[in-house]
Amino acid sequence: MLDKPNKTARLMATLKAGVPFEVELLASTLARMRERSPDVPVGAKEMVFEVIYGPGCGGIICLIRPNGTDNLVATSLTHLRAPISAVRPRSRLLSEASGEEDPP
Repeated sequence: MLDKPNKTARLMATLKAGVPFEVELLASTLARMRERSPDVPVGAKEMVFEVIYGPGCGGIICLIRPNGTDNLVATSLTHLRAPISAVRPRSRLLSEASGEEDPP
């Protein structure tokens, strides 16, 4: 999808409108984060507080601040499970308020 600018822009708008939203880290991602930064208490479920698009740095990047810390964790959206229901309701409300249609 990232090679289609219009779809990428719509996805980013939906994700940004849905922030903050809960994600589940893939087991391999969680293990890698815990190995690299054992002092950072990253949980299996965390909240994304910002989403950025960096084509040169892995595509869609989610910024997570593990609960109760000042630490910042960044990972690609592809390493997370994010149910669309966690993001879409807020996006739909914003679209309705602005008079725009919610993208399919």
